[in-house]
Amino acid sequence: MAIENEQYDEFHPDEITEFMMDLGIEGDEELQELCQHYNCKWYDLTFIQVTIYRLGIDSEEELKKIWNYYDCKWMMGDPYPVTRQMVQDYRNKHSK
Repeated sequence: MAIENEQYDEFHPDEITEFMMDLGIEGDEELQELCQHYNCKWYDLTFIQVTIYRLGIDSEEELKKIWNYYDCKWMMGDPYPVTRQMVQDYRNKHSK
């Protein structure tokens, strides 16, 4: 079960590791990149921010449009994954 963001101890390594696992962050380098990109502390990151960053999506609104376009569903407690290819195809079809 995920810990609420305000319950994380900024300097406790086990909590950082658990947080990264909860959000699917693959390593310290990616965590640093995300924190720099969003100009925030690690415990302020959200799953949506991680997803948007990885896919190169411009905003949460664009992610929702892509999500709805492909009629994505939640599977086993996780959002059905949107892929880079889905983003590219969506943009190609809707940029005309």
